[in-house]
Amino acid sequence: AILAQARRLWRPALSLPAPSAMLTALLPQRAPRGLRRVVRGYVSAVRPLRDYPRSAWQVRPVSSLRHGSGAAMSTETFPWAASSYKPFVSIDTTTDDLILRISKAAAEDNVALARRLCLRLLASGSDGDCVASLVPLAVWNALVCSHARAGDADAAFVLLERVEAMSPDGSHDVPPMVFEALLSGLVDSRRSAAAFATFQRMRTRALLEPNARIYAVMLKACGFAGDPDQALSLFQELASMEQPPPEARTELIIALTSRRRTTLEAFRRFSEAARLGDPLDLRVCSHLAFACGRGGLADEAKLLQRRMLAAGLEPTNKMRADLVQAFGGAAARLARAPGAERSSGHRAECIRLLSHAWRLVQEAREGGALPVEVYNALLSAYCAAGLEDHIGQLLGMGAELRCAPNAESYAIVLSALQGSPGRFHSVWAAMLGDGGVRPTPVILETALQVAAAARNAKWARAVLELMFGAGIAPSEQAITSLKALPHDSEGRALRQVMSAFRSTGFAAQERK
Repeated sequence: AILAQARRLWRPALSLPAPSAMLTALLPQRAPRGLRRVVRGYVSAVRPLRDYPRSAWQVRPVSSLRHGSGAAMSTETFPWAASSYKPFVSIDTTTDDLILRISKAAAEDNVALARRLCLRLLASGSDGDCVASLVPLAVWNALVCSHARAGDADAAFVLLERVEAMSPDGSHDVPPMVFEALLSGLVDSRRSAAAFATFQRMRTRALLEPNARIYAVMLKACGFAGDPDQALSLFQELASMEQPPPEARTELIIALTSRRRTTLEAFRRFSEAARLGDPLDLRVCSHLAFACGRGGLADEAKLLQRRMLAAGLEPTNKMRADLVQAFGGAAARLARAPGAERSSGHRAECIRLLSHAWRLVQEAREGGALPVEVYNALLSAYCAAGLEDHIGQLLGMGAELRCAPNAESYAIVLSALQGSPGRFHSVWAAMLGDGGVRPTPVILETALQVAAAARNAKWARAVLELMFGAGIAPSEQAITSLKALPHDSEGRALRQVMSAFRSTGFAAQERK
């Protein structure tokens, strides 16, 4: 009754110079004090909105929004509705006021505030379920969306079950936007299995047909799960109903790059998207560059470079490293081809591929020092191509490239030189002379096995001493190889170090 009188009085009061004072005179002398406070607060809230369209400031009682009509209420009206109810909070915090405040917090994705208000709402009555049933379905839908966007998928599932239980006549009248927000939250948190289960639940229990945005979200889930076959099936299903949007084609391309066997299909879809005029972004380019580096696809790497240059996109250092590995992998295939050592054409093609890699290195150097990840990718390309003669020279170019080799750089080179103990030992000595690099456990184990294969007891003892100081136990395979070395003076010193490992428990710890 107080709200009804306030609505009748606030409209003529907007044109008055002092609405609060004039309303005091308009009100009956015996009007309750609460009514005067309500009217003054209501006018102060709605007067700044007199120039808004009628749909923006028209307020309906919360009781008329429950269940049937509440499901159609747009969540965009919640923030204004809650702010217009703010003057009444100082009078009495009613159930309607709490409902509007919950809706405002949910619309703003303020999950913590929404939870506190929900607890206060449930505690405001003797029967919490009865009080919760007064909340419109649109508010529950907004709560599901806010929790899903915040990454709390478990709470969103619980709220979704409440929404389905509160639907009229037992029907699951849940709008698609709720499932879209829930699926997006699951996919962003890398819970692909739960996302597919929710997608199936939406189609079977809720009897909802997914829209193009939901299909794009599920295609993204296929990319995270590494399931390109499921992605192709979903995309074909979407294409049978409507023209897929650009974001759906983008997610399909990314999903296809998750497996080697579908990489070429990803580039075919990439060319098709370019013909349709889809915008190019760095996200899809980074996945395509990774696929090129993984498979050594030089032609596809060149195509990607041309498309990015035409779109004005600057590749990241990670993308440059992947493209360098693509050219290195293609050069490695040429080097392993039959008769490649005797063919001058194979060697010329290998040099041409590495020249593309060097062009990427020069582009990365334009900003100053060469990033170490691009430098390591170049080392991997030379090692894969079998150019061991140039690896030592490339390691010495660190000062010229303004990029000092790190432990990963030496690990790449030493792994490629395991079949050449002499070159391995020279690179090993250079690494130990570099004070800024500490050998990793993998490098130490590799050096120990190479020293044992070369039957160099002195070198093996030096490596064992480094491992002992670092607290790293050698493998059983390396110990077996070291026991086969001759029993000379160096061999006896080597066995003393091996006995120190046994006495300190390093070997027992490794066996455990």
